[in-house]
Amino acid sequence: MTRTFCTVVLDPAADAVLAPVGELFARARHWCYREIHLRGRSVASVKKDALPRFGITARQFNGIRFELDQAVNAWRGTARYRVQFLKDAIEATRERIEALGRKLVVASTAKRQASLRLKQVGKKQRLDRLRGRLLRAKADLASSTPKVCFGGRELLRRSHADPDAIWRWRERRGGHILLVGAKCEAEGNQTCRWDGRALRLRLPNAFGGTVVTLDGVTFRYGQEELLAVLARNRSEATRTGLTWLLFRDERGRWNVRVTVDEPVAPVLTDARHGVIAVDLNVDHLAVVLVDRHGNPHGRLRLPFPDAGVETGKAAAMIGDAVRGLTLLALKHGYAVAAEDLDFSRKKAGLREYGTAHARRLSGFAYAKFHEVLKGRCSRDGVQLVEVDPAFTSVIGRHKYARCRAMSPHHAAALVIGRAAMGYGERLVCQDGTALDAPGRMRPRIERRRWRGVRRLVQEEARASARTARSGSGTTRRGGRSRPASAIAGQGPTPSCTGRASTRSGQVQVGDAVAPAVADVVSRG
Repeated sequence: MTRTFCTVVLDPAADAVLAPVGELFARARHWCYREIHLRGRSVASVKKDALPRFGITARQFNGIRFELDQAVNAWRGTARYRVQFLKDAIEATRERIEALGRKLVVASTAKRQASLRLKQVGKKQRLDRLRGRLLRAKADLASSTPKVCFGGRELLRRSHADPDAIWRWRERRGGHILLVGAKCEAEGNQTCRWDGRALRLRLPNAFGGTVVTLDGVTFRYGQEELLAVLARNRSEATRTGLTWLLFRDERGRWNVRVTVDEPVAPVLTDARHGVIAVDLNVDHLAVVLVDRHGNPHGRLRLPFPDAGVETGKAAAMIGDAVRGLTLLALKHGYAVAAEDLDFSRKKAGLREYGTAHARRLSGFAYAKFHEVLKGRCSRDGVQLVEVDPAFTSVIGRHKYARCRAMSPHHAAALVIGRAAMGYGERLVCQDGTALDAPGRMRPRIERRRWRGVRRLVQEEARASARTARSGSGTTRRGGRSRPASAIAGQGPTPSCTGRASTRSGQVQVGDAVAPAVADVVSRG
């Protein structure tokens, strides 16, 4: 497990010392890229020529090559993602064209038919453009030469219209210094060493090979952890490598990031005792505490950043929510259960959704949440169980929401927790109707049976909406006939937002993470 800590170098002489080193590393990195990836030379021969050519040490060359490999791997990963993104966009556009064709068949007026034909033509034109982009993306991926622009393409392209852009591009290209360490080196890194207050940097041989000291390097977060790492590194048996990255930000300040390899903490919780089940939504986290029998005994709602929230505030909200989940897990000895979500295919077809829904889905930070959750659970020794998200919302809404007086989101979290503990979900009925015997006798693990429930509910909702708009007619539910006006004016089902009282107990749901978690922990 790796951890990274960040800070700003407060020494006023930092730019005078680090800027020439960054320019030298940038020239060496670009030369290595040309020799390795364009001319096809081996890394060993390039390293042999680069050391005297640029006056750098072997350890400094390793950092340059590592950063070059990162850039090339990032380009290839982006190219593969673009190919898959275009494939998903093509599939979504094709489905939209087919849907427009079905609407065109049943259209009753000429105006409606003309509107649908116009939309269909536009979608077909977009489909042709996407296919052309996919061919170009596949050709780029198949090429043996990676297309990497150190410093960024945006500033370089603007240099034709803005003369100052080329200088900003050069500053960005020369504003990175990566120094890779290893546990076999003294103090974890023989090129860059830190004593708790100052950073001692060995300059390349081209600048004399002397050691310079940069004062004012302290960490607001992680100072004690890094001092503990320095104490461990005094012994060869417990020594670990430290990788230092020095870079210049947009304000011209030099920043420091240090990455430390840490052992994984022993797991202190067990899913067999119970789970903290989490249902991730676009604006909140629905959390349910599930005991070892699969029954809920507490729930709460934690805030989650919606679309439009600033990056720093969103990261703080995610960190607070994850910290609250791990505190609950350690308090009860439970594991944490979450869905293994992947919205990449949906995000590829955002053009086919409404504007509001597309904006919310585009800003959905599900990947960042899972990244932070995995890191925190690994650091705190909390077991994390990832669950298949198929039909969790459908099962929760129609099997547990009403009988448990839960909101649909908390009911979905209950299903997630039960699935993490190995409990199945057999088809049952909670609304007064009955199932046939084959449906009741099906195995619990066949979740695809719930697909029919979702389709049936969607058809009933459309039929109820049509009946309610007409103002007459009846609908059957639970074996009784009721007028459509009663269905249209029916209030929402009981939910569990705010102060909720259920069969399993009462849990205070606050507006912030700390009060909510403290209340659940105090109730045990």
